[in-house]
Amino acid sequence: MRTDKSKGYVLRIFENRSMNLIGHTCGRKPYGRILEELDEANPEKKHRRTDSWKYGHKHRDGTVLERAQEYYDRVTSVEETMAGEEASEHGGEVVYDITCDPLAQVFGKDKGSRTRGLSSCMSNKQLQTFACYRGGAS
Repeated sequence: MRTDKSKGYVLRIFENRSMNLIGHTCGRKPYGRILEELDEANPEKKHRRTDSWKYGHKHRDGTVLERAQEYYDRVTSVEETMAGEEASEHGGEVVYDITCDPLAQVFGKDKGSRTRGLSSCMSNKQLQTFACYRGGAS
């Protein structure tokens, strides 16, 4: 038998889940770990948060989640456009700023203590501070 308090809690969870427009295929694996695995699999490529976000929205067979397909395509097209524009400006290397990378252009500025494609519990400012101490930005 549920109390009024637990019923309210369940309803709030239901409402919050209904606001999630896009699912993911990561399970409990954090995006930071996905980036590490991508770097281990292909150390020559510099993987960014766009790569981990795209990986997290694909099935193992390579198909994109149906609910994420539109956003996946938009992120991919912005990524290709930026690669063409910025590679010519910076001598062949694409330089990403986390505030205007493909994910930021498609979804808007990250809010609160979450940074899409990197961490659900670290803000952009915390990640920038961490990158400074590690000796480089991602």
